[in-house]
Amino acid sequence: MNVSESLQWNTDSLFFLASEGVVLIGFLLILIAGLIPSLSGFRFLKTIFLVTMVVATFTTFYSWPVDPLTLFGGLLRTDDFGSFFKIIFYAGAFITGWMTSPSQRRYHEYFLLVMAAVMGSGWLVMSFSLITLILSLEIVSICGYVLTGFLFTKSGAEGSLKYFLMGSAFTALMIYGASLLYGYTGTFDFSSESFFHQITTGPERLVLIGGFLVLGGMIIKIAAAPLHFWAPDAYEGAPTPVVAFFSVVPKLAGFAILCRFTLALHSFGQSPVSWQEILVGLAIASMGIGNFAALAQKKPKRLLAYSSVAQTGFMLLALACLRLESIHALLFYAIVFAIGNFLVFLALQTWEDEHGCTDISSFAGKGKHALVLSVGISIGLLSLTGLPPLAGFTAKLFLFTQVWGVADQTQDNLLYLAFGFGLLNTVISLFFYLRIPFFLFFRSQGSEPIGSPETKLSTSLLVALLAIALIALFLRPDALTGWINRVTFVL
Repeated sequence: MNVSESLQWNTDSLFFLASEGVVLIGFLLILIAGLIPSLSGFRFLKTIFLVTMVVATFTTFYSWPVDPLTLFGGLLRTDDFGSFFKIIFYAGAFITGWMTSPSQRRYHEYFLLVMAAVMGSGWLVMSFSLITLILSLEIVSICGYVLTGFLFTKSGAEGSLKYFLMGSAFTALMIYGASLLYGYTGTFDFSSESFFHQITTGPERLVLIGGFLVLGGMIIKIAAAPLHFWAPDAYEGAPTPVVAFFSVVPKLAGFAILCRFTLALHSFGQSPVSWQEILVGLAIASMGIGNFAALAQKKPKRLLAYSSVAQTGFMLLALACLRLESIHALLFYAIVFAIGNFLVFLALQTWEDEHGCTDISSFAGKGKHALVLSVGISIGLLSLTGLPPLAGFTAKLFLFTQVWGVADQTQDNLLYLAFGFGLLNTVISLFFYLRIPFFLFFRSQGSEPIGSPETKLSTSLLVALLAIALIALFLRPDALTGWINRVTFVL
């Protein structure tokens, strides 16, 4: 391919990056508007942000790839698997922007950082090269470090510093692991035939060290045990909209690339390393540590931090099946998790701002004073638990069905163990997920007066919409599974 043909190919590739182009335009508009005093008002910047995410969502549907297409010489690849996740990212960013209030200081920089994180997440799910994987992950990470300490509080600074130190250390290890894999395979493209051949015939120790070091950077992003220690402090110190955003968007972006890279390392069962055992171990550790640690928490954000670790374990359990079919169960679980998580954080932020609820005991007796918020946060928590009649039950049913099916097919005792441990942890999660609803409706109010300001109509409508979505996906899961089953996953 000559220079002109290569230039034409890359130019044609830009069509499939139209949604990223929309986000970039929105980024530049906010950047310019923030420099002009008359245009730097919160309402105007927020409107640009929200409109950008809506347009990016529709653009993703418009430029939906029919077949996988390699872009920019193999650095990126567009397919319906990546486009699926980008829809979640833009929707999640929209809700994050909706949650942001004028009280958020330096909202100009705030919106820019969230947009940069969205773009980085989008590039991450399209990465098929170790180079773009690491660069995209770093874009998301740097935005995360800054946003975690955005309030300039002591807890925020502590969480940001801990996140930065762990993240930067594992980025260095990740680069070293990528260099080991490149040195042996001779390619950065982990979907290439050369990579596949060398992985399946290479020395077990080298493949294990290189692969696991690269996986370490992804494990940090998804807050899986034992690399989850930054999450509780970061969740507690960061602004609530930021916590909602980073508990969904970067986490699911990490899962998307984890799916691609892990299955590439697995090489359809021909790898000398048992990656299934590693994934099952991470899943069991995440579920156990996350759920048991959540039992001892008294602050909602720290409880949800450990809840996020446990939810990561459940999703790792689906990935541990190492079957292309189990990816669909993971996608359904990811969407339901995103809806439930955003619902809980949206209601929680309103409880914090309007009713001063900063610990679980402060919810006592307040259920009847803000019925929409009370019912909304309860539905979100019950869905995360996996109770009917909510979509969380259907998501866990699909997940456990996949795990049992693969275990029964392979007679793998480790998967049987993971299945039983997952069921046990679902029961354990009842004791902390139901704590807030219990305080809201079944505990009497303390001696302190309660706040009773009116919740914004827009907030109530969004809470109601998310709650209805969780109920609707329980009654009609085929509305989502029909779309998911058409998503292809290719290496």
